[in-house]
Amino acid sequence: MRGDRRASHSEVASEGQHAAAGRQGPVHSAIFIVFAAVYVLLTIGWGLIVARNDTQLGSLGPQLLYLVGLGLALAAAPLWFICATFLARTRGSRVVWMLTGLVVLMPWPVLIELS
Repeated sequence: MRGDRRASHSEVASEGQHAAAGRQGPVHSAIFIVFAAVYVLLTIGWGLIVARNDTQLGSLGPQLLYLVGLGLALAAAPLWFICATFLARTRGSRVVWMLTGLVVLMPWPVLIELS
């Protein structure tokens, strides 16, 4: 034998899954675009919260930590979208992670103020 190796069934299945994951149908693309638009709206909502916030704390330390928290709140939606897009292994898990992010990252102060 020359060192030729036959691919196992799991390796062939894995290669097939990777090839299928590379092809996205129009429905998956439409869902992806809708999620992207919603996550942009989430970021805008958190931006409104940060812009309207006029909280002043007594000393520099707590004020600095508060500003870091506001920055993280503003960055959370884009980071969640990027992580869910690139780290989810299947389309189904990607949709589940996107829906979970919508609930977790909802700018509740804006929604409560509007109602």
